Amino acid sequence: MLITIRYLIASSLEDDYKELGILNALGYSKRKLLGAKILQTAFLFGAGGVAGLFGSFFTVPSLGETAMEGSGILWHGGIRLEPVILSILAAALFVVLTAWMSLRCVQKISTVQAIRNGKKDICFTKRYQVSLVKLNLPSLPLRLAVKHVSVRLPQYLLLVIVCGFMIYSMVSISALHENMTDIRKTAVLFGSSASDISIANTSDLSADSSILFQDFIEDTKKLSEVKSIYSTESQYLDMEHQKMLLQVVSQFNNENFLDPLKGRVPKYDNEMMLTEVSSNYLGKREGDMVTVSHGGRRKRYLVVGIYQSTNDAGKVGCMSLKGFQRLEPDFKYQSCELLLKENAETKFVIKKVKDLGKQKNLELKVENTEKQIKSLLEDAQLGVLALVILFYMLCIFIIGFITFLLSITLLKKQRREFAIQRSMGYSIRNLRLQFAFSFGIIGILGTVFGLVFAGLFTNRMFGLMFSSLGISKFHAEITGSSVLPPVLIIVGFLIGFSYLISRRINKYGVRQLAEDI
Repeated sequence: MLITIRYLIASSLEDDYKELGILNALGYSKRKLLGAKILQTAFLFGAGGVAGLFGSFFTVPSLGETAMEGSGILWHGGIRLEPVILSILAAALFVVLTAWMSLRCVQKISTVQAIRNGKKDICFTKRYQVSLVKLNLPSLPLRLAVKHVSVRLPQYLLLVIVCGFMIYSMVSISALHENMTDIRKTAVLFGSSASDISIANTSDLSADSSILFQDFIEDTKKLSEVKSIYSTESQYLDMEHQKMLLQVVSQFNNENFLDPLKGRVPKYDNEMMLTEVSSNYLGKREGDMVTVSHGGRRKRYLVVGIYQSTNDAGKVGCMSLKGFQRLEPDFKYQSCELLLKENAETKFVIKKVKDLGKQKNLELKVENTEKQIKSLLEDAQLGVLALVILFYMLCIFIIGFITFLLSITLLKKQRREFAIQRSMGYSIRNLRLQFAFSFGIIGILGTVFGLVFAGLFTNRMFGLMFSSLGISKFHAEITGSSVLPPVLIIVGFLIGFSYLISRRINKYGVRQLAEDI
């Protein structure tokens, strides 16, 4: 918004330059002229703000109901005026400051220069010149574009920054989509059971039933189709006098548990891990002791690692089965998760598991969790893909709008230069390609700027976004497939769109030179 205002003001000043000079000659002070221009910008912002405010009152409730319909959350009600008004006032402050900084040149208007139709006095200006004779290898339009950008780089600086920011945003969100293609890793990261089959003991929780279920787990491990079996159960208990969730994990491996962010996984019965959220909440770090109370027993555990989990928004810890049995000696797992070998058929294994349960007189609930998790995460992947497409469209719209404003401004400023080049024999096609390639070079410079930012800040940005879910560190793997589409789209769009706008060059010729004299 601020960049758009900056370009609009710059364009209007060029159109109104003569008028401002004449008004100054008639006795209007430059301070009053500056105030009038700022007031004009503020009025336009106010008109747009009021229109947007009324539009939000009519559209936000219906959009909220539509967006939340599938989540089971009902849209509560209206819009709070206080944060809306504060947001508008904050935006208005930035708009007025931007307008003031952009309009300061009004105080430097020369009355004589304005009466001469805005022509500056003849003087020598220092520029960075690039010799066209020495650049023989590229085509003529590309050589002209290199010279043009090197001479006028400060005018393109804002577009370079905008392109860099858009490339950074598009690469980051593409990397998020790429990282969610591995369903199993995504499930583990977001706290779901990365398993093929889930089994729960629904029999009466007697001692005999628990023993039979442990025997059942041991027999299930021997099935040829089973790759591994593990159990994870959660209990709410007291940690340092705070009610916290504790995960009791039978085994820690890459298939059901991500590597700790710091330290290692628990090996002994007096060790545990905390998430960064729970670590900060309890004020405990690696090497500290945590007092855990449950069922009238109180034990102390050594924090050996820091991990991340979305369970209970990250307010959770974990330990091994032997560690939890110090608090509850008779604890036995009542559920387990099966990971199958690649060539195993899920339906066939489910039938064998049910038959094995019947042999031990157990009532089991057996679910095909692979299908459930795949369906759930595919919906999430489609949502992220829709977000990627929407974000790409938004970025293209913003880039297109700023390119349009900058192109119109530059074409006005360079009309005499284009007329001279046409009189020297340069074809209209070469001049239009030169203009388009200039924006292509700007897109490439913005790409370099954006990719550097993406490498430095993408993981930090996602860590900040997902921190409320308990994921403090998100590793976004930036690949060629997440980099090439944004770069090709932005650079290609800049070249094509600016070439389309440059049709105005057809009007610039010897006649333009005669009008300027």
